[in-house]
Amino acid sequence: MKISYKDILFPLYFIGLLISTYVRFGEYFIAAILLVVVLLNIKRKNIYNLKIKKNYWLIFIFYYFVVSVIGLVTGYVGVKNLIEFVLKYIAMPATLYFIMPDNNNNSKMFGIIKYMILISVLYGFVEYFLRYNFMVNVVQLNNRIWMQEMMALSNYQPCSFFLHYNYYGCVLVAGIVLNRYFPYQKTISNVVYYLLTILQLLFCQSRICWIAIGVISIYWLFTSKKITSKTVKGIGIVLIVGATIIIYDPTVISSIIKIISSRFTKLFVYGFEDGSLGQRLGTLSNWPDYFNNNIIKGILGTGYQSISVDYMQQYSYFMGYSTADCELTVYLVETGLIGTIIVLVAIYSFIKAQMKQGTKVNMFCLVCLTGFLIECFTLDIVSNNIVFCLMLLCIVLGTQSVKLHKKLRN
Repeated sequence: MKISYKDILFPLYFIGLLISTYVRFGEYFIAAILLVVVLLNIKRKNIYNLKIKKNYWLIFIFYYFVVSVIGLVTGYVGVKNLIEFVLKYIAMPATLYFIMPDNNNNSKMFGIIKYMILISVLYGFVEYFLRYNFMVNVVQLNNRIWMQEMMALSNYQPCSFFLHYNYYGCVLVAGIVLNRYFPYQKTISNVVYYLLTILQLLFCQSRICWIAIGVISIYWLFTSKKITSKTVKGIGIVLIVGATIIIYDPTVISSIIKIISSRFTKLFVYGFEDGSLGQRLGTLSNWPDYFNNNIIKGILGTGYQSISVDYMQQYSYFMGYSTADCELTVYLVETGLIGTIIVLVAIYSFIKAQMKQGTKVNMFCLVCLTGFLIECFTLDIVSNNIVFCLMLLCIVLGTQSVKLHKKLRN
């Protein structure tokens, strides 16, 4: 199988972003790569033929930028924040736009991404059984403290190369979805891939990622038109392997049930008093009070990273927290009601377009983005460049696929 240089550009970009983020050079990496990509396209004169079609994603970014510039003037947004916005919302998606393969056949690129995820999964097993993540010696972010603290806990949650178990869970969900639409040719390879990724998803104990894969699985179940012989064969292999493990160690089932129940039980016992649920959904539920007290800001928004200025100081469910850990809360505060409506319309239009075209690429982009959207309810995904990059991959790739399809049809 011949692989062109275009097929490896995104995987290389993703690895570079990962490493540069570890050592606090993520923003410099994003800016430098965009500059290189733009210069190369100018040299090849590709950029002169560039036509950007208006869509709701671009309208949302433009609105967010304008509100952030106003926030800079009013003191809600710092210069550093505005630069970060440009890098995250303009530079990164622009780079992905330029480095995506020119046609709608991305199977080779997806194959490389699957190998990358598989390597992180294998490392995750090593980390889990050693109760030690060697990345703690490399990472220079605040996550390093959390990684050190995790090593002392009996309930160890692996994060592999992704700094936190929740973000690792997001990558694992993306890997499972990817293999659903771009599987290996051999059934046994698919079974092994699913077993390894699902086991790591179980071990990392990210509740929101469990919910995301659960919702996605229900969607697959109700939209499946037929059960192929490969599916039957795969299910048979899984049942045989599962039965063998249970016979060898009957406590496996009870251990799995214990892991899952222990993660959800305290939510029902403590409700919003549980730090995780309360901070995320409790802080979101305080937004109507913020809106009533700040109607203009509630409608228009206050700009990028402005949520920490007023909202988190007065409306955080638990005082002293600096992050809302919910993307919806972030957008409601930073882009206001107007910006949130625009991004919701963008999501609706994107999903509608992907379903209408219905290719494997489109369905991957649709389902994977759906997983990210579910995870956004208790995670600020955009704050993590690594996971946000995967989310942007779905949006950019899906948008390009629809555009290419229309071009070929005309």
